[in-house]
Amino acid sequence: MRTFDIVVFLQLKGLGRSTAFRLVEYYRLNNLKFSESSAIEFLHFYNHCKKQKVARALKDYLLEDFDFAINKANNLFEQSFKQGIGITSYYDSNYPVKLRSLIKNGKIDSPIILYYKGEIEKLNHMYSVAIIGTRDILPDGIVSGKRVAKTFANYNFNVVSGLALGCDTVAHQGALEASNGITTAVLAHGLDRVYPKENKELVEQILIRGGVVLSEYPVGTSVRGPQLVERDRIQAGLSDATIVIQTGIKGGTMHAVSTTIENNKLLYAITYKSEQMNLHEKVMGNQFLIEQRGAKALTSENIKSAIDTIVEYVKNKNYGSR
Repeated sequence: MRTFDIVVFLQLKGLGRSTAFRLVEYYRLNNLKFSESSAIEFLHFYNHCKKQKVARALKDYLLEDFDFAINKANNLFEQSFKQGIGITSYYDSNYPVKLRSLIKNGKIDSPIILYYKGEIEKLNHMYSVAIIGTRDILPDGIVSGKRVAKTFANYNFNVVSGLALGCDTVAHQGALEASNGITTAVLAHGLDRVYPKENKELVEQILIRGGVVLSEYPVGTSVRGPQLVERDRIQAGLSDATIVIQTGIKGGTMHAVSTTIENNKLLYAITYKSEQMNLHEKVMGNQFLIEQRGAKALTSENIKSAIDTIVEYVKNKNYGSR
């Protein structure tokens, strides 16, 4: 099934990622082919899947629903092309291979479609580390976060983060301070906009330097709370390890942490030289992760050892291909 065809299904009201995966898998398993991807062809295939109970609780759609979905998909592709946005599916060769194995509650949780700017193919040929944390970053966190990101970038790691103010911004900036630093920003909205707007110039620098900006949301999609949580899982999924600059015991950082742990990836939390810093309420989550969630303490003294550990982990990890 073509990427365009998958996008068509996603334009149907009430049909989400999980159902789209089931439809595509059935299509592929049975070696089916759309001759022209017409509304009637989509409708016949969908109704057949409904009859075969390919997915639970498949809704009823009419021919005009598929006409609308096709027109919407055509417009989405046109608008994306005009703005230099690429579109790839889980089944395409340039899709990030590390994301293909992403799971939640034991089930596949990968984005079925990604929208991107930049050379997404690079992500399949680099080590990657997610460097994340709270928006309310402290001065010591800025210094340590930039140093860690720059160090990993200098060792040819792709630094992944979410472009939010605070720790995410520091991670991207630190990576760009490296001579050939590459960083990937995962956004929770369409790539026709930048949120937060303060980081518009940062996005431009990421792309100029050969980095990638990506999202599972199409052009025209604005930011909503649940999408930020979905964004967090992609950061962890793209990466071989996750590093927390600073976090409280509760907060959005823990979404990416949970994904990291469930997917058996390496987890690190920065430990600061100042005990006062370590006990700060906006940093106490770091110690919690070390003591309760299996994170390894990361310091300026052991960062090279951490890099070696991650490299060895990747060598022993089979992400597979599709």
